[in-house]
Amino acid sequence: MKNILSELKESWFSPMPAERLSILRIATGFFALWYLLTRFDMMADMAGSETSLYEPVGLAHLLSQPMFPALFTGLLASTVALNIAYIFGWKFRWTGPLFALTLLFVFSYRNSWSMVYHNYIALVLHVLVVGFVASADRISLDHRKRQKSGSETASSGWQYGWPIKLICAATVLTYFLSGAAKILSELAWDWINGDVMRSQVAVDALRKQMLGEQPALMFEWLYPHTWLFLFMGLTTMVLELGAPLAIINRRVGVWWAVPTWLMHWGIFFIMGISFQHHMSGILFLPFFATEKPWFWLKKRFGRFLPKTQVTHELKPAIVLFDGVCNFCDVTVRFIIDRDPAGHFQFASIQSANGQKLLAQYQAPADLSTIVLIENGKVYLCSSAVLRIAQHLRSPWHWAYLLIILPAALRDAVYRWVARHRYAWFGQKQDVCELPTPQIQARFLS
Repeated sequence: MKNILSELKESWFSPMPAERLSILRIATGFFALWYLLTRFDMMADMAGSETSLYEPVGLAHLLSQPMFPALFTGLLASTVALNIAYIFGWKFRWTGPLFALTLLFVFSYRNSWSMVYHNYIALVLHVLVVGFVASADRISLDHRKRQKSGSETASSGWQYGWPIKLICAATVLTYFLSGAAKILSELAWDWINGDVMRSQVAVDALRKQMLGEQPALMFEWLYPHTWLFLFMGLTTMVLELGAPLAIINRRVGVWWAVPTWLMHWGIFFIMGISFQHHMSGILFLPFFATEKPWFWLKKRFGRFLPKTQVTHELKPAIVLFDGVCNFCDVTVRFIIDRDPAGHFQFASIQSANGQKLLAQYQAPADLSTIVLIENGKVYLCSSAVLRIAQHLRSPWHWAYLLIILPAALRDAVYRWVARHRYAWFGQKQDVCELPTPQIQARFLS
């Protein structure tokens, strides 16, 4: 018995990469956001329906009567805002649980009006788990903030493994209950031999024809082939009743998840019924090592992403600018205000230090371009601007992603602004004087 419990504990609390849980957070968050935005007006109108249609389910039982429509609309808007924070992992310690609870209430309230939409129950369950655990330790704004402050969390651990296991268990449980309900009904064996499924497909096609709609794409071809319904009926029951086997290990989970995902696409082509959450594949993501594609993308395109090093540990870089240009003066102050770690030092191109540095690094003495000297290399024009942005605090460092554009295109825009900077912003008669000792210390003397 001890060995069994030990193996169960080791399996349930096995370490997993933090990125896998973060990717699940982002995927469930984007799907929930799509749902809320595409149904926002519909749900707002629903809240103003006749109160006789209201039969509370779930958390809606906390209400003795329906909410005021304006209040529910405000709750919907708040849920969308929390949804965005959930996706980006911003202050997740608070926004994660809040979003999970508000989404649960919104779905409960939605299902309290005339019809229960069971196909989104799994989404709510997933968000409930993800929202209350350490799902923002990677690929999040919270993570970037910790990196900049010099603190860091574990890249892998049991704390990221058990939530994935729990989500997988919740997923397979929904399928197992569906299969058990079929077996326990009066039509049990008819489900297995495909007769019930064939009848359902026929009734659905007939209903569509009566309503003036077209039957699903594969109906006319499929209906005469009774042996295919036998195959599909058996397959469906195996996938549903055998679902608990999917949590034995990841390989079994993958072999279960793929045909189950295809089953929902089959339902769509045969009956025209779409279960968007299932068909998108997001429901089955916990069964896959989704961090592997992420690591590959990061390795392949990581050079285009903002740097993650702690800025105060980097060697200061030097920015040379046109000291008599008002626009350049404003730009320097902009950089200083968003570079609290002091990564950049400054000198005007016209100054003695500026001229010395230009000669030392063989850089052009061209007043129309900003010059960045970093790690012994010289960067000009748009490349200099984007590499400066790379070290600024959020959200400005994301501008570095523009580095993927062709340099010729970026520099053309830069030179167009540079040609007009005096006309637009004016010139100073002398190199500007700096107002405070703190700012003065950022300039080479």
